[in-house]
Amino acid sequence: MTGVAKAAVAGGSGLRNGLHSLAAFIRYVVARFISDGCLTAAAALTYTTLVSLVPLIAIAFAVLSAFPIFADMRDQLVAQLFARFVLRSAPSWITGSAISPAARSRPPRSAFSRSRSRWC
Repeated sequence: MTGVAKAAVAGGSGLRNGLHSLAAFIRYVVARFISDGCLTAAAALTYTTLVSLVPLIAIAFAVLSAFPIFADMRDQLVAQLFARFVLRSAPSWITGSAISPAARSRPPRSAFSRSRSRWC
């Protein structure tokens, strides 16, 4: 008889044994996650991804600017980028006319949500 079978025969609950096994598995996964340095690897991958997006966006704008047929698409992309990433309180010389009227009509975010989204 195995240990699980002996515990079941001795009056132990299968559910209790399953929960103990699940808890032991979760402890093992967390310990391996920490010991393997997964948080550092995740941070490095995030940094690399964000750093590589800047040249990609620059190349996309260069291609869109090179062909006049993409002028409308470029304007829409610029408007979306400004609407999503530039604060509403930015000076007008930064935003210019790139922000669409629909984006301007949205209510400004609170100071708490601005500070939270900037750091999280």
